[in-house]
Amino acid sequence: MHLLGRLAASVVAISLLAVDARAAPPRSHGGGVGGSALMGPLLIKEQIRDAIGLYPFLVDRRTPSNSRAEWARQMFTHDAVMEAYAPDGTLQLRLVGRAAILEKFGGTEKEGPGVGRHYLMNTTFDEVGANKVVSRTTAFSLTAMDRDGATAEQPRGTPMRVSMFVYRDVWAREDGTWKKRLSEVHFEN
Repeated sequence: MHLLGRLAASVVAISLLAVDARAAPPRSHGGGVGGSALMGPLLIKEQIRDAIGLYPFLVDRRTPSNSRAEWARQMFTHDAVMEAYAPDGTLQLRLVGRAAILEKFGGTEKEGPGVGRHYLMNTTFDEVGANKVVSRTTAFSLTAMDRDGATAEQPRGTPMRVSMFVYRDVWAREDGTWKKRLSEVHFEN
């Protein structure tokens, strides 16, 4: 009989919950988990992550087009600014415009794949808006050394140069996709 009483109390409690749920005002889908207010920023972040994931394939010429021009077109706005900073924070390079970025980093087609690799690791978002996103991505690159091109930092016999850096990027929409409007490269070594 005790078990039957507990079962009856459970049925009553469930019935009351159902009545309370029907009486409650409808929930707005603008917030909370799965709400449409979250979908905008989540979708934007995913689009930026997709571009970040594509970046090394394009810059290292591991795509069928094998072109740095394609890298510049897909990654940077027409008026993009790229800046590189030394570990002490000194500005070392400033390029204005996609054409200037391509001219500096375009290389030659005869270099081909295998010269270097970029590895982009972790991305965090400092600002996510409908028209502007600010992100930081930790990265490192490996570059094959020219056997005759030894330097003080990389003496002869060192097969690879390793660079560690953080990209701080400001993204904007251009041609329907997110591209870098400002790309700061902060070298750590």
